[in-house]
Amino acid sequence: MMLESCLKFKKAFERMIEDDEANIYTTYFSENVFNDEGEEVAGKGRVGPPKKEDWDSAEVFVEFFKVFYLITLTVSASKHPTSNTAVHDVIAVENEIEKLFLPEYMQTGRSVELVLRDMTFNMRAKYRKYFSSIESLNQIFVVALVLDPRFKLRHYMHLCRKQLQLPEEEIEHKSNQVKTWLKTMCDEYAYQAFDSHTQQKGKEDLVLDTSSSRVKKSSSSVPTENPMIFSQIMDD
Repeated sequence: MMLESCLKFKKAFERMIEDDEANIYTTYFSENVFNDEGEEVAGKGRVGPPKKEDWDSAEVFVEFFKVFYLITLTVSASKHPTSNTAVHDVIAVENEIEKLFLPEYMQTGRSVELVLRDMTFNMRAKYRKYFSSIESLNQIFVVALVLDPRFKLRHYMHLCRKQLQLPEEEIEHKSNQVKTWLKTMCDEYAYQAFDSHTQQKGKEDLVLDTSSSRVKKSSSSVPTENPMIFSQIMDD
């Protein structure tokens, strides 16, 4: 980040002011600005040198933008999967936005606070437009979270309880909903795998009797191979 890079030179700029006995450094900022034709630009002067208030404001903005910058890097990564952490990222953004709303007793009235407040209002409005609730998030991200062996379904329920503060009835409903999604996806995968295997073997007219492990695409039941898989996904 550019602001973060600038902060590394804070002491250097302060030292330049201290050692500027001939006023060369400070005089530079009082000079007028000229355009490409060499004509003086009216009302335009160089901004600076940076004051203590400017450095303080820069530090505040760095902390403000850093969280969103890191989350953006995580979400936009192209060399490793990111869907399994999307739910965490969305919740992290909401938490950071809410932290920026300082209570009145902590406000100092600085201009930087007013700027941050306006930015925060706009960011929260944008956030609520796209992520007003967990239902507005693409639910495939919830499935990806549950399929991550580090988290599983229990962790998702923990997020709903602690972070989103949902009632127990709604948490139970979401848990059953995720299970239904997973079973449906697994049934579809089993059907596609069975159908592909049948075509490869050239057994297009294969008929399985009721005693075989037939997989029906329209069935909502879990294939016989899947209970162990689901127990591993749902539990620790």
